[in-house]
Amino acid sequence: MTGQLNCVYMTPEDHRTLTSLLERLSDGESHTLELLENELDRAEVFDAGEPIPENLVTMHAFVCYTDLDTHKSNQIQIVYPHEVDISQSRVSILSAVGSALIGLREGDEIQWPMPSGKLHTLKIDQVIQTLL
Repeated sequence: MTGQLNCVYMTPEDHRTLTSLLERLSDGESHTLELLENELDRAEVFDAGEPIPENLVTMHAFVCYTDLDTHKSNQIQIVYPHEVDISQSRVSILSAVGSALIGLREGDEIQWPMPSGKLHTLKIDQVIQTLL
C-alpha cells in the first residue's frame, strides 16, 4: 500500500495500545482495521526510553498533510475512538486517514485506500507533538 515509504515507526506505548485495541475489535470485517494491523506488524518500535523524533506521527500528534490527488491540505489530531471530536479535528486512529498517517514522518508519502475505495497519496507536511 505504500509509495515511497519503506517502514513506519512507533513508540512502544502506541504499538502496545493499538495492538491491544485491534485485538479487542478484531471482527475480520473492516478493511481499515486490517490495514492498520498490517502497519503494526511491519512497524519498527523504538526502544523504551529512546528519544522519539519530533517529526514522527504518534497518537495525539497534530498532523498537517496534503492529499496529493485532491490537492487539499488538512490538519488533524490522531486520537483513540473515545476521544473523537470532529469539530476539533480529532480523528480516530481507526479511520482511513488516521491509520494511514500513524508512524510516518514529515516528508513521507503513502498511498492509502479511502472510504470511497479510491487510492489517495497522502504527504506529511508537518507534525506537532502534544504533551499529555
